[in-house]
Amino acid sequence: MSSRPPHTLDDDLLLIVTRASDGKLQISPSGSSIPSRRFTIQPVLSAEDEKQFRSYLDDFSRRSGGHSEAESYVEQQLEPLGLRYYEALFATHKHLKTWLDEALRRQSGRLIIASDDHLVHRELWETLRDPRTGRPVVLDGVAVVRRLVTSRFRAVREGHSRALRVLLVPSRPISQSPTRAASRAGALKQILGEDALALCMPATFAQLREDLAAARQAERPFSVAHFEGHGSHVPAEGRGGLSFEDESGDVDAVTGDRLSQAFPDAALVVLETCHAADTVAPKGSWDAAAIRLIRSGVATVIATPFNAHVDQMERFMPAFYGALAAGRSISAAVGAGCIELLNAPNRRPMPGAAPVPLRDWWAIQLYQQGHDLSFAPSVAPKHSGQTPAIVAPLSGTTLPGPVSALSGRPMVGLGVSRLFRFGGMAAALALVLLGAYQLVATQGAQQDERHIRELYERCRNGNAHHCAETERALVRYRLAYRDAFSIESAYWLGLLKEDGRSGQNDYPGALAAYDEACQQGYALACLNHGHMAENGRGLPTADLAMAQQDYERACRLGNLDACANAALVLRSAIDSEARARTKPHAMELYTRACNDGKGVPRGCVGLGTLLEEQGDRADAYKWFSLACAQDDLLGCKRQGDVTTDVSARRSSYGKACAPLDRREGACTGCIPLAKSYAGEENAEAAGEAYRLYEGLCHSGCTSGEPTALSCCRSPEVRGQACLWLGWTYEFGKFGVRSDQAAAERAYRQSCASGNRRGCSLLEELTAR
Repeated sequence: MSSRPPHTLDDDLLLIVTRASDGKLQISPSGSSIPSRRFTIQPVLSAEDEKQFRSYLDDFSRRSGGHSEAESYVEQQLEPLGLRYYEALFATHKHLKTWLDEALRRQSGRLIIASDDHLVHRELWETLRDPRTGRPVVLDGVAVVRRLVTSRFRAVREGHSRALRVLLVPSRPISQSPTRAASRAGALKQILGEDALALCMPATFAQLREDLAAARQAERPFSVAHFEGHGSHVPAEGRGGLSFEDESGDVDAVTGDRLSQAFPDAALVVLETCHAADTVAPKGSWDAAAIRLIRSGVATVIATPFNAHVDQMERFMPAFYGALAAGRSISAAVGAGCIELLNAPNRRPMPGAAPVPLRDWWAIQLYQQGHDLSFAPSVAPKHSGQTPAIVAPLSGTTLPGPVSALSGRPMVGLGVSRLFRFGGMAAALALVLLGAYQLVATQGAQQDERHIRELYERCRNGNAHHCAETERALVRYRLAYRDAFSIESAYWLGLLKEDGRSGQNDYPGALAAYDEACQQGYALACLNHGHMAENGRGLPTADLAMAQQDYERACRLGNLDACANAALVLRSAIDSEARARTKPHAMELYTRACNDGKGVPRGCVGLGTLLEEQGDRADAYKWFSLACAQDDLLGCKRQGDVTTDVSARRSSYGKACAPLDRREGACTGCIPLAKSYAGEENAEAAGEAYRLYEGLCHSGCTSGEPTALSCCRSPEVRGQACLWLGWTYEFGKFGVRSDQAAAERAYRQSCASGNRRGCSLLEELTAR
């Protein structure tokens, strides 16, 4: 007698995981229709690979741009790692495989990994992939949920009866970033609505408890507590926690146990802080904030065991809260945020650096002890076109003393800073007191500036503690010695606030600091201000007019990068009439940026492109050659595009196929180089085309004549190479015997690399 398939009864698959003495993982499935026969697997993630994955995210903010071999290794391991999890859990267990197949078909379901062993939760279960498509299961609605099996949790009301109300709590002293939390609150209000979000200010634990108690008394409790800022470790208690502000304005480390006592009504706690769910870092890590909250009774916690990057969270959080506001469950909303990270991978490791396609969608972890809750759907307000409620940076919102008082804010300064929070006459009085305070704090400016320079140099050498001290010192110096505040110091402050070296990005504060230095003629500050305006950092939306003005000012001050950026903004206009009207000015800017091959290669490439558009290929070749002579890879590729000489074309494409160099244009010459050989009807050229396609697709590496090509890590290039390799195998081209199985493997790799044509050909091939 056959039993009903498991998927007809269970929406969730619970796997209870324990670790045996020999290190193997024992898996016990639990479900009303799934046999509970235990099976054993080897740990999937090795200690060395875990270290590599951790370094991949934790060292991201220290990159100057681009990938190293280690980072490329991690990205290459994501797919095989996800497939190894599938092989370990599902491949040989038909009931579990049936459940997953059905969950993927209906695009919903929770795979719950339950354990109290920190080495089990070290595993990156979120990378699980479907071997038939090569896609992470999160793309098809299957959530990976972690659970602590021996923890208690408080029951909370389920279903759509609860309104979505969020309390945003800055997890940092407000002096470290006075506008960051207000900026985040303004952005979330655009999604959730004005009444659905409140900001806890000042950022003290006492104020948090007061806000939560007031909401309960008004019978409008907060359903979500969202902490944004810094995590802490409390050595005296050996437990993880969050950073608050004490009455003197310094850090108050609050453990997860104390936090959990504050919000018994919260259905969900979001920890937007670094290492909040860390299970394998040094001593005390298993008692990180997320773990303590779960153990103390909170039902659902979202956190990451790695560094939480600002670019990452600014992509994840809007998608997550948008899904919650639409009435989707918490696990589905986490999936929506992860999909956003998958679809938009580019992250800037630091200001001015090129975006890096960071594969970090698996870094967000969901701990859920009970049911998968959802909230009453709410309609987010439409954008009115007006500026959201983002608090503009105000000099004096905090008043530390001179740098000589680095250990804490003087009581006079603290009192003045508190007055600003009341606005009106209190703020006016604070300004008067601030002026008086600064008059008596003018001595020692040069000595303090020397101290700042020393701190900043240590910060640039990678010491995060000195980065925090530098920003704190710069703010104090600015307030205490406003008349003596140097342009360069304003630029430093902008850098620190923008790239988050001291712990958290503060885009509005960075804009204000850059603007101050730019207005006084500091070219780099104008350049950075323009870059932030172009990308909408610290602003409601991107402001290209402001960016153009900033870039042109920096260009006039002698910054050639800014000249090229100004031309690019002009050429980005959608209106063809505007592009035609501004073309002469763009050519002028590109010419200045190129500086006859002695300036910025991007300027030479841009100028060559404009000349090519008007049919002047000979002049275009000249400017592309100037860029290529500076070892600019995109310039080399474009040089190959416009020449008719086959040998010169291959030489140019070969130079552009240098993917270990992460500059703009890397890998762009690889496929054109292969196609140049594929177009010839001789065995030698055909063999070279096949060798290039096969090398780029399978290993990402090729070598040999006519140029020495290094490993290509570009998914786009790999997708195209695998596509052409599949075509080669399918139809027996280039002297290769037809092999349908090999063609299918190549098309599958092309599809997994994001090539839609590869997906279509795979579907056609397998349907025959």
